[in-house]
Amino acid sequence: MKKIAACIVTYNRDKAVEETCLKLLGSLDERYLDLYVYDSSDNYKTQVVIENYTKTYKNLFYCHMDSNIHSSQKVYQIYQEKKMQEQYAYLWILPDYLAFSEEVMEQCLEKIDEEYDMIMLDFYDYQNRGNLEYTDKNKIFLNYAWALTQYGILMLNCNSVLKNCAWSYLSKKYLQPNYRNFSHVTMYFEQMLQIKDFRFYHISVPMRLVYYSSHKGKTRYFHEFLDIWGDYWPKSMYALPAYYKEKERAIKNLSTYTGYLGKTDLLELRVNKVLTKKMFFRLVKHWKIISSASVGTFFYITFLPMCLIKGSIKVEHLKNQIKASYREVELTCFCRKFKEIYIYGAGVRAERCAEYLDRCHIEYQAFLVTHLQKETEIKGHKVLEFSKEIPFNYAGIIVAVSEKYQKEIIPLLEENGFGKRIFTKNMIVRGKT
Repeated sequence: MKKIAACIVTYNRDKAVEETCLKLLGSLDERYLDLYVYDSSDNYKTQVVIENYTKTYKNLFYCHMDSNIHSSQKVYQIYQEKKMQEQYAYLWILPDYLAFSEEVMEQCLEKIDEEYDMIMLDFYDYQNRGNLEYTDKNKIFLNYAWALTQYGILMLNCNSVLKNCAWSYLSKKYLQPNYRNFSHVTMYFEQMLQIKDFRFYHISVPMRLVYYSSHKGKTRYFHEFLDIWGDYWPKSMYALPAYYKEKERAIKNLSTYTGYLGKTDLLELRVNKVLTKKMFFRLVKHWKIISSASVGTFFYITFLPMCLIKGSIKVEHLKNQIKASYREVELTCFCRKFKEIYIYGAGVRAERCAEYLDRCHIEYQAFLVTHLQKETEIKGHKVLEFSKEIPFNYAGIIVAVSEKYQKEIIPLLEENGFGKRIFTKNMIVRGKT
């Protein structure tokens, strides 16, 4: 029986670990999954939590790691463990705040049976590529190198990927300070070149099937943010073999899709004294490659007096408040036109919309989805599969999903005669720039 070893790497976040472990253990039973918690905390809180649960879950294990070792080196140590390579079909490194639903895990099992070398659980999928098999390594590099920086997004075949790694070479080259934050990513692409008939499977995961712990907190590497994303990230990609083309585009994609090193980031980094004049001169030469923000924006945020920077942040917050208020007025006016209101979606945006309607005492009938999964109720309202059989004659529908899913849903609604009875504008979270 093919089995997954899921390994959570954590430091001083016992509450996040507890939430995530319970979600993961509930998404796949012990026939298919063993869960290891690799803890490098400087206290015993996480150990106590996990050891209490090991009495109930026989597929949950606790492992202590040295707090003084860099997290990337810890990951390399886990990947090299003979026990992992020999006992499991796939090894999956996870952060302590991320888990997936049972539906996603079942999809992974199907691909494990097909023995793909790498299986990607892509909850970004900004290009809406869907579920796809790849064999072209340069396409994988260009499309997904930026996303593979996230722990939890890639499962590795122990037999074809990990057993044959040149760990001495990889460690010597990529565990250096300039590369180690992305040593897992560089290992993936180095290994792709070593595997004949390499096969990669991309699973597009809807965000509603992803669980984020409310105890995630702020990264302890915040003070290194510009070093990591502005310097080490491009250096790591350039360090890969010449086989990989379009490295500049692959590097830029990270800022394009995540917003990292954009205007909002720069303002926060300046206020927190992470962005300095010295850092500006260090990064400005290759700024166009690493950031979607202009060099001009980078310059003025670095050199304007702090009072003006704080004023700029206040202006951004005010703009956000105005946009949020206007969007709420638009939604309220839309709802007043119809006898019945439905919310299309079952994820974060749908819940945000429902919270606003509840706050304004606007009634809505139910949540709609294209394909009904296991959720049958959200916030005391039914989740229904969209069907022509439901009497929508006097109904308006709020489409509360991301832009990539709107492209699928809006044509479906228009085909069914909704036309102007659709509201598609996303509700804005107040207070965020």
